[in-house]
Amino acid sequence: MSDAEMKAVVDTAHSLGLKVAAHVHGNKAINHAIIAGVDSVDHGTYADAESYRLMKEHGTFLVPTLLVADWIYQTAVKTPEKLPPTVAEKAIAVTPTMVGNAGRAYKAGVKIALGTDFTGLGDRNKAEEFALLVKAGLTPMDAIFAGTRNAAELIGASKDIGSVQAGRYADIVAVDGDPLADITTLQHV
Repeated sequence: MSDAEMKAVVDTAHSLGLKVAAHVHGNKAINHAIIAGVDSVDHGTYADAESYRLMKEHGTFLVPTLLVADWIYQTAVKTPEKLPPTVAEKAIAVTPTMVGNAGRAYKAGVKIALGTDFTGLGDRNKAEEFALLVKAGLTPMDAIFAGTRNAAELIGASKDIGSVQAGRYADIVAVDGDPLADITTLQHV
């Protein structure tokens, strides 16, 4: 899409009260999507300092989707025959870049929202995304905020969800332990 086409799509969606997520990996596409006004960059594999600056300037969220990246990576390492050879090679090469990118974006002050991009593949627990965000460099509390407060802000529902307050909707989980001491506790509701 041209920049003008992307801008028209984003403007039209926003005029209808809709959010726009850009599923992008390449740096040039990331930066052009941000400038066009997308609400989130999902994956954002090859974002760089300029991308982070643009995200902060435009209020764009990064949704790193580390769980799906880890699933493909683990498949490529443990059972590469389950993937086309080029996919296995790419997963092994790219996944560390995605993890590093999430940490660099966080350190640069980019808003991070949790999203797994994981739709029924394998038997992975979607709450693993919290641990992967912590592994990337987020604090446990900021990883939790990525899945609650920040996600609510991203989808435009902060007044109704994202924090536990009177008059709001909430799904509350109980865990046997302190997720701030061990984020993997969230995988055992």
